[in-house]
This record gives sequence, structure tokens and C-alpha cells, in this order.
Amino acid sequence: MKTTRLTRCDNYWQANLLKGALESAGIPCAVHNEFNLYSFGIANGMTGVDVLVYEDDLERARELMNNVLQESGEEPEGWDEATEEGETPEP
Repeated sequence: MKTTRLTRCDNYWQANLLKGALESAGIPCAVHNEFNLYSFGIANGMTGVDVLVYEDDLERARELMNNVLQESGEEPEGWDEATEEGETPEP
């Protein structure tokens, strides 16, 4: 199965919070680029951390992500909108 980017977060913590919510809902996912943050030192948010899901799970994952954001009362800084269908992250 092919993966696609659900969102890009500014930091490791946001990405892993979303990953935990997705996995709790039975949606397999992966965090990509998390170690690049440490490679750049203080330029922490330079590259972002991608949360990847299978294309078949993309719609469910978007709904869950939106619910998590709504329940928090505000959209945390650094969360990109979900990508358009068919877009894949650059390597």
C-alpha cells in the first residue's frame, strides 16, 4: 500500500500526539523526519515532522485529526492542513 502525508507538524511532540490518537483509533501511521530536527540544532522547526498514513485511511485520518483539533479548542501552531489527495511528501 502507498502512504501519503496527513500533515506536517513543527515538532516531535505534536506529531507523536497525533500518532497516538491515530493508532488508538486503529489507523496505522508513521512519523517521518523526526530526527532531522535534532540534526539542525536550534533550527528546530525548519523541516517539520510529517505524519504519514496509508492512502486508504486518509479520509478517516483527516476526520480524526480535525476532531482532535476541535476538542482542544484551538488549532495548535505548526499543524499544516492535510495535503490534497494524491500528494505525497518529498523525500
